[in-house]
Amino acid sequence: MSSVGNQTRMFHGTWGYLHIPSEALWCTLNPDELSLEAYHAALKNVSKMEIDPGLFLPLGWPQDNYEQVYKSQIAQVMLKYVATPSDRKKTIPLDPLSVEPISHEAPNIRMLKLMEESDNSAEGIGQVMESLQRQSGLEPEEFFGRLQLIEGDLGTSQIFNAI
Repeated sequence: MSSVGNQTRMFHGTWGYLHIPSEALWCTLNPDELSLEAYHAALKNVSKMEIDPGLFLPLGWPQDNYEQVYKSQIAQVMLKYVATPSDRKKTIPLDPLSVEPISHEAPNIRMLKLMEESDNSAEGIGQVMESLQRQSGLEPEEFFGRLQLIEGDLGTSQIFNAI
C-alpha cells in the first residue's frame, strides 16, 4: 500500500559479483598466460583432453601435512617433559613441512546489478552490458575492449561467464 510521498520499490533481478584479485596475487602471475591468445590455445586443447574423474577429487597432501604437524607437536612435548628416545635417528621429525598460510586480507568484491531491463533479446543483452559498463566506471571503449563475454542466458537468468 502506498501513500502520498511514501513509496517503496523492490528490485527483482539478478546480481553478480566481481572479485578483483589482490596486487600480491597479480605479482605471482605470468601475464603471457592470461592473454586472449593463451585462452584460445587452451580451448583448442580441450577437445583432445581425456577427462579423469580423479582430477575432481581432493588431494591427500593437506591432511598429511596436518598429521605431521600434530605428531611433531606431540613429539616435542614428549621429549621435553616425559621421555628421551633410545635412538634419536628413529624419532618423529620435530620440524614438519610448513603449511602454506591463507591470506587474512579481506577480498575486494564488488556487487553488480545484472538484470535490470532484460527481455532475452539483443536489446536486452545490450542493456545489461551498458549497465555493467556504467557500474565499472570505465569509458565504453575501455570496458568493451577488455570484456570477453563467453556465455550467458538472459531468459533464465543463468550465469554470465566473462573474462
